[in-house]
Amino acid sequence: MNKTICLSILVVIALSATIAVAQSPASVLRTSELRKRPFNVEVGGLQITITKLDDRVYLGQFITDVQGGYMILRLENATSSPITFDPTWMAFVDKEGKQIILTYERRTRGRVLPTEIRVLPNAKIVMRYNLSEPLKLPSKLYYREELLADVMN
Repeated sequence: MNKTICLSILVVIALSATIAVAQSPASVLRTSELRKRPFNVEVGGLQITITKLDDRVYLGQFITDVQGGYMILRLENATSSPITFDPTWMAFVDKEGKQIILTYERRTRGRVLPTEIRVLPNAKIVMRYNLSEPLKLPSKLYYREELLADVMN
């Protein structure tokens, strides 16, 4: 009888821990703190670090960007196998329910449509992207249909 009670208690504890993990809230990404403390998250062995997230890009004499937002990502692969990062799987949902996507990859001499990137073993790469429109906070950040963070100022 004591074994049955102990086993029942262990099952309840294990189920409680599993439920607590499944219901754990998303991380919080604070745009105002990115300069001092970049936002880190690991997805499938790939470390994704957001170092800059602006809600708007301004047009000017030397800037030819759309008026959406702008973000800088650092991708790091510490595994022994290549990992694919697909920017078309990353999106924000803002406070008005609008889905905001990565529309252009920023390069030195222009903008191109975002494409998959193979991050090789033990490699790091920095990518810059324009967003489809200004980001209205609070928002939610998703990658591969998984909620990564609640985005706040």
